[in-house]
Amino acid sequence: MKNLTVSILSIALCASFSLRAQQQVQTDSQDTTKATQLDEVVVSTTKTEAKIINIPTRVQKVPVYRLRANNVFMVDDILSQISGVNVSRSDGVYSKKSTVSLRGMGSDQGRTLVLVDGVPYNKYSTGSVNWNMINPYDVDRIEVVKGPGSSLYGGNAMGGTINIITRKPRQGVHGHAAVDYGQYNTVGANVGVNGSNGIVFGGISGSYRHGNGFNAYPQNLRDSSTIAAPVSEYSAGGFLGWNIDKDNTLVFNASYYDGTRGTGDRVFLKDGTLDTKGRYQDQEYRLKYTGRGQNNSWEISGFYLDEKMSETKYKSKNLYDVISDRADWGAWASYIHQLGSHVRLLAGLEYKGGLVNGKDIYRTSTDVVTNRGKSDNLAALVQAEFSFADGHLAIIPALRYDISHFHDAAYTIENGTKATSSLEQFVSTGLAADAKWIGALSPKLSLQYKFNDVSRIYASVSSGWKPGSLEDMCWFGVTKKAFSVANPLLKPETIYTYEIGGDVMVLGSFTISASAYYSDGRDFIYQVGNGESVKDGKIEKPVMQYQNIGRAQIYGGELDLVYNSLFTKGLDVFANYTYTHASILEYHKTQDGDTDITGKYMTYTPKHTTAAGITYRSRFINATVAYNWMDRQFMSDDNSTKETDIIKAHGSLNAKLWYTLKNMLTFSVGGSNLIGETYYTSKDQLSMGRYIYGKIEFRF
Repeated sequence: MKNLTVSILSIALCASFSLRAQQQVQTDSQDTTKATQLDEVVVSTTKTEAKIINIPTRVQKVPVYRLRANNVFMVDDILSQISGVNVSRSDGVYSKKSTVSLRGMGSDQGRTLVLVDGVPYNKYSTGSVNWNMINPYDVDRIEVVKGPGSSLYGGNAMGGTINIITRKPRQGVHGHAAVDYGQYNTVGANVGVNGSNGIVFGGISGSYRHGNGFNAYPQNLRDSSTIAAPVSEYSAGGFLGWNIDKDNTLVFNASYYDGTRGTGDRVFLKDGTLDTKGRYQDQEYRLKYTGRGQNNSWEISGFYLDEKMSETKYKSKNLYDVISDRADWGAWASYIHQLGSHVRLLAGLEYKGGLVNGKDIYRTSTDVVTNRGKSDNLAALVQAEFSFADGHLAIIPALRYDISHFHDAAYTIENGTKATSSLEQFVSTGLAADAKWIGALSPKLSLQYKFNDVSRIYASVSSGWKPGSLEDMCWFGVTKKAFSVANPLLKPETIYTYEIGGDVMVLGSFTISASAYYSDGRDFIYQVGNGESVKDGKIEKPVMQYQNIGRAQIYGGELDLVYNSLFTKGLDVFANYTYTHASILEYHKTQDGDTDITGKYMTYTPKHTTAAGITYRSRFINATVAYNWMDRQFMSDDNSTKETDIIKAHGSLNAKLWYTLKNMLTFSVGGSNLIGETYYTSKDQLSMGRYIYGKIEFRF
């Protein structure tokens, strides 16, 4: 760790003391962008507008022109190009869900907070995010803040925060229409219109996708019961805003998503066949009021997010429908006051609640299995921003206190038969009877010294936390890999992170950024076996439970190199490298039969990842090529290296070529994973291979 820190920082520090540079501005065909990210403005780190160069933390901004230049069907597609970010979307547009995690947080989306315009999208029930419901055409930029953000945003921000900022309409009326066609007979469409007269503004948008899908089973497992998994989805959304006066604004947003995806399994019944599938229906509403005075500003916001999930499953000759209603809601208020030119204060209050209400309704018997649970969270936060020495020195202390409560939880079986006999032992109408209010204190202190407008060094110490998800605390059942047992007494997991980093811009357009960190995780939540097994039909499956296993150790660093159009107009080049070491430092057994995983590497966490790309934009032709590579990842907690227990090291080559006519009509062709490399994503599933597509877009 020490050698890694010294080597990464030496690049930035040596260059910082010896080089100065001038900022450049370049113009895209439709977007004006800065030549360096250091001069760009973000809001996610302090809830106020600030240039990246003035913020003592590692934050990266993905502007809209990067989204347009790449193969982006879902918003998270672009995030795989960011250092320190691990994106799991192995099936492209056919993925049922995607997981995006920061800095060694593994496959648990709940450890990385995702926001849309500051509104949390992580569900209390699972910690997951439905990335498929976010329309990329509505996005203006994405702000990625690395390192714990719980001092500002509370739970789920252990690895960092991803804030997706949507577009604000310009004066007049503007819109778009697009259609694309790709492999597996995949058709997509996207339309939208928005406008503003300066007082009232609003817009609507919608998307549609349908495709036949591909067969994810390896050849040796394919038979008449293994088929391609199709997709059919659509979304619609809109917003309406009112500029009450020049200082006060009210905005209402609403969106809806309905997506059905096949599971790739065909069940043969007495009266015919059934192709199993899953369906997600999401709706979201949010209301935000913002205002400002001469030296102050304020915000009052509220949201409601609801997801209805249904999936047909066939296990051990039992056919049943899994139906789950998941809801999240919340409201918060924040106030910011500027004291002179050197001090800014922030204070806020927040409430968030969530629930899960699930049922397994059997078709082959009379059984109905239910699980439910609720959680509430209250929080207060304060933050100060100090600027000294003519802006060269910045210090930001922050503190937040959360108190949460798990309650109204139960697990029941109605009309039970032999099909659910193994579950009878877990029936309880008071799963949360022993649950107590739990508090979490999240401090953060960050500081930096800015040598000039293009070079700086910074350091920070911070903490983050994550509550146990509702389904981890109240759901029992059979999965493909194991028999899962709920743990209603899960404690929140916490992490303490120490970070240093620096930036420098060379020759006016070449930016070098480096960061190194060490994280100490306490009471980490991890699914482990207890040494027992349960028979699922004729198959013995291990009993697994999410537990607070003890301590986890995560450390690593990121190095980013970015070049933006100094000598050649419209040329952008980037390259980055990420090193992550994530292991179980101390494992506390809770049962005699527990498998000891002390010293084991954490699952779904690659040790090395790299990404590089080049984009050229001109009046006549535009092209981009990007390559991502990641090291192998363990899928089992015992670090088995069997072919079906690891995600092998793999790379992905992506490219896009496009031409825009009169800044209105764009023709493009592109491809993802052009190498066509596939790998196991579970014991019996392979990733999607090459995907080629064509697209036509019209903008006005």
